[in-house]
Amino acid sequence: MAEIQTSARSDQRIRRRTVLRALGGIGASAFAVSGRGAAQASAIPTNPTYYQVIVEGATTHQPFRREVLLLVAPPLDRTTVNFDNGQNARDIALRSGNPAGLPEAGSIWFATNTSLYDAVGIPSNTDASNIDVAIVAADAAKNLLQITVDGRVWGLPSARSAVLNNFNSRSGLTAGVYQIIQGEILLQFMNGGQTVEGELNLVGNGYIEPGTFRYVATIAGQVTQPPQG
Repeated sequence: MAEIQTSARSDQRIRRRTVLRALGGIGASAFAVSGRGAAQASAIPTNPTYYQVIVEGATTHQPFRREVLLLVAPPLDRTTVNFDNGQNARDIALRSGNPAGLPEAGSIWFATNTSLYDAVGIPSNTDASNIDVAIVAADAAKNLLQITVDGRVWGLPSARSAVLNNFNSRSGLTAGVYQIIQGEILLQFMNGGQTVEGELNLVGNGYIEPGTFRYVATIAGQVTQPPQG
């Protein structure tokens, strides 16, 4: 698969890694959780906080730039039927567009816990399911969250349980919808949690179309009001 080129802003505060790592090369062990500065207030939100962000990058098929709603929430309880992937430091959800209903490049739905779908306006019947499909670590001293999609269980990713975690790689009525089965999101919070920057490096698998597809982008935005209705 050809390497995907993404734009990078010169003022980005998270040092960019090689975003097209081999599948399976992303893991929570790569993220050191620091205890320094524990007495200082972290900018990582401790209450449910919504951000309006711009996500800009490229999929396997084409570049994109989109507005995305991001929710950062305290960790949710996990269902008793879980994948032994640990308690999350926070839970997050992303929503932009409608990947299955109106395919557009960069359109995305994602939640680390399936009970967050409704909170960002993703219609679902899993609001009380509490299925945890990610590993979320926090570095309070550096105001960083690392979200790793859990692809470790039984040789198949627990992410398979979150059927609404998906994205479009291209636009058009015939465009495929790809379930997010692996990858990583890094978020850094600034200005007391009023702003956020970071990057996404996700891998999707076609529900029908075979193969894997990339979603690589930067993210930046600020606190906004919760969605209405």
